[in-house]
Amino acid sequence: KIHFDFNGGNLGFRDVYIKLGALPFIGGHFFIGNFAEPTGLDMLTSSNYISFIERAMLTSTQNFRWNSGFKYANHKILNGKLGMQLAYTFNGDKSKAFLDNRLMDGGNFIGRVYTTPYVNKEKNQLIHAGINYERRDNPDDQYKLSLRPETHFWNKISYSDSVEIQNDFGAELAATFGPLSLQAEYELSSSKVDEESFNVHGYYAYVSFFLTGEHRGYKNGAFG
Repeated sequence: KIHFDFNGGNLGFRDVYIKLGALPFIGGHFFIGNFAEPTGLDMLTSSNYISFIERAMLTSTQNFRWNSGFKYANHKILNGKLGMQLAYTFNGDKSKAFLDNRLMDGGNFIGRVYTTPYVNKEKNQLIHAGINYERRDNPDDQYKLSLRPETHFWNKISYSDSVEIQNDFGAELAATFGPLSLQAEYELSSSKVDEESFNVHGYYAYVSFFLTGEHRGYKNGAFG
């Protein structure tokens, strides 16, 4: 798959990968290249299908949506009741096609496990629950954390420079009952800066309803 973005008159790499499917013994798929990191439910949902104009502010702690490296995904564990996504990505520059000139100088591990304990396809009902974790190592201390309100017309506000290590823990909960949809996430982002550590907490919750009877689609641990 090859997907480029020309937003702002610049060439941006998005999904540029090779996927190996039907893996023997373990099942699932293995990705090599550039892909969306499995950092959370809101971030994994395409901007075409999120319920609001922008994603929630807590996604600012989850780095850029895409990165380059390796990923394993299996959405069919326990007959589709359980899904798992694991990724290892490098500290590439997104303005330079995620090129990383020093592959040995740190990287990122991202893991996500989710389950759908209740599914009723006839009534378009389901319950989703998941947890996710990400660790980012940046030995060159050039990584910065910043966030902005839920509008891309506003400037980013940097709240930490020279982040050495970042550990994020997240929880997801969502449900659809026909036209009614509920979704919530919580995230704890712990960062080490200049031998000191600090935490940032983020969360959101919302309810949406289709007056004309439609429902949100769901596939492979994300809404579509």
